[in-house]
Amino acid sequence: MSPKPKIGRPPAEKLRKRIITLHKAGKTQDEIASAIKLSREGVAYHLRQAGLARRVYRKTAPVKNGKRMCVKCKKSKSIGAFPSSRDAVCRKCYRDGQKG
Repeated sequence: MSPKPKIGRPPAEKLRKRIITLHKAGKTQDEIASAIKLSREGVAYHLRQAGLARRVYRKTAPVKNGKRMCVKCKKSKSIGAFPSSRDAVCRKCYRDGQKG
């Protein structure tokens, strides 16, 4: 008897190896995602499956006089300009990054 064919998608070993190579070269998850045309969450998934720890890439700036600096455009903006209190990038920069 011949072995049963496997059902489902084959593991993406080549893709995972490329992600790991870029990660070890110092690229951020955003840079890897745009380079290989995959979502940031997809990159994070493959890194977790490979056993690589998540890095913190951006730290939010402290709030001063009700405003916080966006780490991407370096402008001081009101708290409402950020998607959440944990985000270091303002909504405008986030949207501009998604389009490019």
